[in-house]
Amino acid sequence: MTEKRHSNRKKIVSGAIDCIEEHGLEALTIRAIAAKAGVNSAAINYYFGTKEKLIEEALDQTLQEFKKIPEETLRADNLDPQDRLRAFFSAFFDGLVMWPRLVKAHLQSPLFAANYGTRFVDTFNSFLTDLLRRLEEIPFGSQEQNLRTRIIQSISAVLIPGLMPGLFTYFSGLDFTDPEARRSYIDDLVTRLFSCR
Repeated sequence: MTEKRHSNRKKIVSGAIDCIEEHGLEALTIRAIAAKAGVNSAAINYYFGTKEKLIEEALDQTLQEFKKIPEETLRADNLDPQDRLRAFFSAFFDGLVMWPRLVKAHLQSPLFAANYGTRFVDTFNSFLTDLLRRLEEIPFGSQEQNLRTRIIQSISAVLIPGLMPGLFTYFSGLDFTDPEARRSYIDDLVTRLFSCR
């Protein structure tokens, strides 16, 4: 693949990611992607064939970024285990709040069509397995199944307020769009996770 062709593909995928985040998957158009990428609509068809294939590649790219979260946070040897978990959950929470439409695009098929055979579901399960493996290195003193349950509970405790940061504002008094509120929430979550040995 020539450098120009690679550059154009990259610009188009980046434009698609930006458009998904700005407008959501439902409102995504070839024209908007082309404008964002600085190419004409024909270039999108030339490089990807269909809008669906472009969306697939854009979502695959964001999944690759998602998979870096445990690697970059849980392997931080300069942090103690609780601080590593805080860094992990903070990065996860921040990503949910910063890119809600991209996350919702990934969740659309499993959530609305009960389709659990998607790349996102496979990647998410791989992500959880990797998280389990890395958490087993931390001295929790618990059996594996108990740790699996705690991971599900903790991920769920971040996923819902991350996807809908305003849902609990009235009830909790916390504004999850505020980084400090997220940090406080994560501190409490990790403290509870470690106290349930």
